[in-house]
Amino acid sequence: MNPDIRHFLAPEDVLLDIDAPHFDALLGVLGAHIESRHGVAAQHGHAILARREALSSTAIGAGVAIPHARLDGLARSSAIYARLTRPLPTSSYATPDGIALRHAMVLLVPQPKNQQHLDLLATICRLFSSRRLPDALLACNGPAQVLALLGHWHVQSDPFLLGGTMP
Repeated sequence: MNPDIRHFLAPEDVLLDIDAPHFDALLGVLGAHIESRHGVAAQHGHAILARREALSSTAIGAGVAIPHARLDGLARSSAIYARLTRPLPTSSYATPDGIALRHAMVLLVPQPKNQQHLDLLATICRLFSSRRLPDALLACNGPAQVLALLGHWHVQSDPFLLGGTMP
């Protein structure tokens, strides 16, 4: 299964030019957004993402992290894309390739939806397996462009949509 991330990422959940001096500040912004858009208390959203991050970094390289969590009280699975105004220094958030964090694609799934959580996480990882996508996202001027770009990349990253071959 390769679900289209655009079914879970609303234009209102595309956050561009976030000013966060460190990763915990980014999680604070995300927690506040989770509360305003998804009805889960900001402190709870922040805490559960921070707790997941403490287990193991969600940075995957190329300036991208995929914070993710299963949340009680969440009505439906959702994604949030956050683009930072300035990259986070690697001294404050280590990445596997040394490229400073600039993008976070957050995945939030209701607590009992374990398989959907794994399917969506795999989809996001597949999207960002192209090291060109983060640079292309930097050129987007608004949520509509971000969603269009992710839709294009979704088709490019799914071998079944391309007739069985990878790009």
